[in-house]
Amino acid sequence: MGKQLAVDGGPRPDGSVQLEISNAIVAVYKQRLGRGPTRVRTHWAGSDTLVCVLEDGFSQAELTLEAMGERERARDLRAVLNEAMRPDVVAAVERVLSRTVRARTAGTDQATSIATEVFHLEPREI
Repeated sequence: MGKQLAVDGGPRPDGSVQLEISNAIVAVYKQRLGRGPTRVRTHWAGSDTLVCVLEDGFSQAELTLEAMGERERARDLRAVLNEAMRPDVVAAVERVLSRTVRARTAGTDQATSIATEVFHLEPREI
């Protein structure tokens, strides 16, 4: 897939950039956690913000902690893993978009196994 953006640097109507980012993030999760989420959608939230929604992406270790009733430890483990993956997911987004990520935030709703990755990009020069 190409790194095609609209002329103004925003999203393309065909969604190809979003799909490429989703696939790149799944690859990072698989490499770092041994498995990736089963469903990922990436959406533009304006021209400088991307929101990735990842479903069913807990690692086996997290699932084991959850089954043992260790929800707090599972949450803490996810926080550590999110921080460990930060450089890789940021690099993946920057590679696909040829833009600099200014900030990245990540969070997980353990009850639904839905996680989000939000990327705030440096604005494009006009």
